[in-house]
Order: sequence, then structure tokens, then C-alpha cells
Amino acid sequence: MNLGDTAHSHGDGKAFIGGTGKYKGIEGEVTTTINDDATYVHVLDVKLEK
Repeated sequence: MNLGDTAHSHGDGKAFIGGTGKYKGIEGEVTTTINDDATYVHVLDVKLEK
């Protein structure tokens, strides 16, 4: 796989909802980026109702 000169984002992110215990009702989006050195960065943008 040729990763090129810049990091690559995979799509617009993937939504998630649900959870159990203290995470019941959690929702948000996860976005994954592949870095030039073939490592990954996963960013979670979450919202948890009180």
C-alpha cells in the first residue's frame, strides 16, 4: 500500500450510539486517519446525556 506524502482520512467518520453502564445513551462519531508511517489515529467525538 502506498500511503503517499500526507495522512489519509477514511470517509466522514462513522456514527455510534448506545452503550451500557455509565455509558448508557452515549452517541458520537469516530474518524480514523492513517499517518504516513502507517500508524493510525482514531478520534472519538462523543456526547453523553446526563
